[in-house]
Amino acid sequence: MSSRLKGYMVGALAAASYGTNPLFALPLYADGMNPVSVLLFRYLIAIPLTFAMIMYRRGSVRLESPKLLVPLIILGLCMGGSSLSLFVSYTYMPAGIASTILFIYPIAVVMIMGLLYHEKVKIATLFCIVVAMVGIFLLYYDGEGTTLHPFGTFLIIVSALTYAIYLVGLNRTKLGQLDPLVTTFYVVIVSVVMFFCFLRFGRDLTLPHHWYSWLNILALAVLPTVISFFATAYAVQHIGSTPTAVLGALEPATAVTIGILVFNEAITFRIAVGLMMVIGSVTVLILKK
Repeated sequence: MSSRLKGYMVGALAAASYGTNPLFALPLYADGMNPVSVLLFRYLIAIPLTFAMIMYRRGSVRLESPKLLVPLIILGLCMGGSSLSLFVSYTYMPAGIASTILFIYPIAVVMIMGLLYHEKVKIATLFCIVVAMVGIFLLYYDGEGTTLHPFGTFLIIVSALTYAIYLVGLNRTKLGQLDPLVTTFYVVIVSVVMFFCFLRFGRDLTLPHHWYSWLNILALAVLPTVISFFATAYAVQHIGSTPTAVLGALEPATAVTIGILVFNEAITFRIAVGLMMVIGSVTVLILKK
């Protein structure tokens, strides 16, 4: 298997694992936790998990140059800000709709790469983005013209933009030469500091009321954090920011699939067509390479 094909496969894994956020976060909200507390415990648990993976591979968290700390801090703030905006938006609108709006980030990545780095966008890539967005629209359009919460919509836009900056930063800084696990390790640490600051200034730390809720926190730390962050950094190194962003179409598709399989939500012809469009667009992008 070529390194580029492996990059596309890992990028798909990154998107699918990140799409499990609502599955584990919403039960924690129902158990009395606020978004900042959920994220703090999620990222705190992710730190030793990432460190253990680095040690298992006989790696090191030591940076070759102190200059790498600056981009790592910036990317950590972007990733932490994106996660915080996304998780708070779940309190204003359904998670599925939030995931739909979040998918504007591939467009932001394309614009940033084109305007700042003069990257030419191929017709096939634009086609994949358009087809994926139409498919996502079909997944969540209910035909009732529901009005979205303005502040919730604003939070999702912030989440999408900061995530787009994160993806471009992984590709266009010296961090592209780092072990993806090491990048993940420092990004998670910076995010934890950020969440501590939010709790220090105006937000209370909340704990789950039931022991089994800690399993949801552990799942958040493993799937949409350690695995997704590592896979994203790996994919960006091997295929670039734009294709990795397009693969993000699998995030809302994952959310719909979870709703059908776990929460017994009905599957309709519209949903089936939407899923096929999303998966088809991602498949075309991979096979084209």
